[in-house]
Amino acid sequence: MVAMVALPFEPSEPPHSPGGEGTGRRYRVPRPSVRSRALKPATGGRPVKLVARQRPSARDLALENQRFVRRVTGQLAMAGIRQFLVIGAGAATNPTVHLALQEVEPTGRVVYVSDNRMVLALGRSLPHADCRRPGGGVCVSYAYADPREPESILGAPQVRALDLTEPVALFLVAGLHLVPDSQDPHALIDQLVKALAPGSYLAVSHLTLDYPSPAVDAAMRLYERSGIPARPRSRTEVEQFFERVQLLDPGVGLVSQWRRSPQDGPVTTPEQIACLAGVGRLE
Repeated sequence: MVAMVALPFEPSEPPHSPGGEGTGRRYRVPRPSVRSRALKPATGGRPVKLVARQRPSARDLALENQRFVRRVTGQLAMAGIRQFLVIGAGAATNPTVHLALQEVEPTGRVVYVSDNRMVLALGRSLPHADCRRPGGGVCVSYAYADPREPESILGAPQVRALDLTEPVALFLVAGLHLVPDSQDPHALIDQLVKALAPGSYLAVSHLTLDYPSPAVDAAMRLYERSGIPARPRSRTEVEQFFERVQLLDPGVGLVSQWRRSPQDGPVTTPEQIACLAGVGRLE
């Protein structure tokens, strides 16, 4: 049984903010356009667009994941978290984490991990300021590592620059459904969480077939056409990813409903957004 606890603050969402990104540097760039991508692990991370110019349901799915990340980042920053490790494709080109963090704490650090060299190169090319200078924004780094291999992630120089004796927020958003059971996603999470200090957090979102959804159908067709093995999971299966942490209230539920803010607009239906999400704290 997964324990459930509440954060010591009221749910809220930081407003949108201009920001930017760089390689181990600080940044200030215009807010990027909404986009979501997924990696094809077997081919070194060939990007597959899931949202841009696709049917509205797929676009809504990506938007709700982005809103979830904003909400989680803002709340964890208010709880005192200053280090964020974001694993998966698309993060560097759709940098919701450091934009939300900058609203609360301009001295934090974010490391984006991807095995897509094009994504990393684009992120590194955006305007930035030197991270060594005091002030000026959140420090952002980009690590090239296989998102399926914890040793690769933890061994990356940018990740080693994090102080793992202090709490870290670990994000695995819209990526674990690309890890089939044969590659043991539980072992991936276990090894990453074991490397973190008490007081760290784990945030996960994951496609599900618990609800009939055109958004998930569209995503699965894109994965199939691109030769990507995708594995949607049930609520019970997603809850099992939090066995090493205490699951925060309201537990695992629709990504669109996790501590939803009024700023997010009308609530989407399960059929529109068949994606589950949850956040847990390492005690």
